[in-house]
Amino acid sequence: MNNQNNNRQASIFGMSIFRLTNTPVYVALLLPLSLIVYGGTSDMSQNQSGQQLEVNTELLEMLAKWQTVRTPGKGHELLGKLAGEWDITLRFHGRKQSWESKCTSQCTLLHGGRFLLEQITGEIYAPDEKGHMRLEPYTATRFLGYDNYKKAYVGAFAENQNTYFLTFQGHEKPGGSDQIPMFGLSDEPMLEIQDATMKYVLSLKNNDHYVWEVYALAVDDNYKVFDFVYTRRNAER
Repeated sequence: MNNQNNNRQASIFGMSIFRLTNTPVYVALLLPLSLIVYGGTSDMSQNQSGQQLEVNTELLEMLAKWQTVRTPGKGHELLGKLAGEWDITLRFHGRKQSWESKCTSQCTLLHGGRFLLEQITGEIYAPDEKGHMRLEPYTATRFLGYDNYKKAYVGAFAENQNTYFLTFQGHEKPGGSDQIPMFGLSDEPMLEIQDATMKYVLSLKNNDHYVWEVYALAVDDNYKVFDFVYTRRNAER
């Protein structure tokens, strides 16, 4: 019954879009809202390349903005520098001691260089149920992009140590600094804290070396939790 209701609601929603724009649902869902509202025509309903929208000055201005936002630019150059295979030294910092393990990373450009997908595999030190630190298998996925509209780096991180996403956003420092600070929210279940502020600093040393640093600002403004130190595979140490 729930499936039938969902299908009926989707059908009603789709018909509403079609009646508003005379554009089929599968086309409407792929277009910016401005094009749906201002550019729907019977020609578009045939989905044939090269057919022109019914244009006006307002629509042309919107299209120019859309082209600027959707086209990779200077902010995306960093993503290309991070692509490739990497060896990682992973350091987990406690109050009085740090633990170091090894991982590897595969960074792949997606969608015409607009995003970078990173897959991390290796080992990490983590406490067991008695509080003893031990090595265990580690996997993580990081998604990094540059949002032309926000003029900000944006990303998300997921790992086998948690069941929630970490998201973050930040801006390049003025003057072309090699450090990009980003901020996001993270839960701290052991402390029963939700949405604690985290800081992630990406530092590009050169073409073969870079670092991700993770700070738990809920503990202290300079409390570093992790270092991910990257060296490009087969690069000189």
